[in-house]
Amino acid sequence: MTYKIATTDHSVGTLFRRIATDQVGSAIDALRDMPEDDPDEAVHDARKRIKKLRALLRLVRSSFPGYQTENRYLRDNTRLVADYRDAVAVLEALDGIEPAAREAGVDLTEARKDLVERRRLLLTDPETWDRFTTLLTALETVRSALPDWTLEADGWEAMEPGLMLTYKRARKGLKRALDEPNGETLHEWRKRVKYHRYHARLLSPTWPGFFDVHQRAAKQLARILGDRHDLDVLDAHLEELSLPDKDRKAMSSLLSDERDRLEAIALPLGQRLLADKPKALVGRWQTWWELRDAQAA
Repeated sequence: MTYKIATTDHSVGTLFRRIATDQVGSAIDALRDMPEDDPDEAVHDARKRIKKLRALLRLVRSSFPGYQTENRYLRDNTRLVADYRDAVAVLEALDGIEPAAREAGVDLTEARKDLVERRRLLLTDPETWDRFTTLLTALETVRSALPDWTLEADGWEAMEPGLMLTYKRARKGLKRALDEPNGETLHEWRKRVKYHRYHARLLSPTWPGFFDVHQRAAKQLARILGDRHDLDVLDAHLEELSLPDKDRKAMSSLLSDERDRLEAIALPLGQRLLADKPKALVGRWQTWWELRDAQAA
């Protein structure tokens, strides 16, 4: 089943439990089946599923009594694999900047070996696998509780406060990023944009034409901000890498230029994506939701 409302979802509660069950089950499958020599894709997929689940929780937060407990539980257990994910992300960021580095006369061969070795050491550390196992166990605990997850409201009433709050926070994140664009403000903004994107995806069947465009823009923005964050992670590791001082300085300059380039794309895109005032956006989406209900009746 897809991550969006379906004709078989006769209530928001049905939608909630169906999608939660699907995302938790897919995350569990990814972690159970991951190859020991290359778990990157499985860890990435599990983290993505958990983010989608947390976005769903945010949408119905006002009507789901377990929101605070379940959201915190998922957040804290996902953080267990953050070090490994960063080791993968910094390597991907290095590969992404390598063409520009080569053009600038910087040889990243030895630096890349350092990062590959860092990832290898994490994979040979029993604690890394203990953390993978702990995350898997946590997800199984969540899955066992899913049948008892119930909402205290239904229909648009169950979703409106969560949609409104998430969108307001995305707009506030944009304002902070515009006022002071740095790694912290942009990274926090990215989280809010991703939650809003997932809400648009969940509601996309109410008007597919509009939401397809809105979703794609939000996805592009989140990707750009994610790439920028990975450059920050790489920059933080420059001192540890096997690079001559002149090459380290050149890399620092390259990373700064690339971050500036990504910001110059992200900020105007975010201003367009989040141009609507919260009440206007939520009111319009409510109208489309009610029209869909009326047409299905």
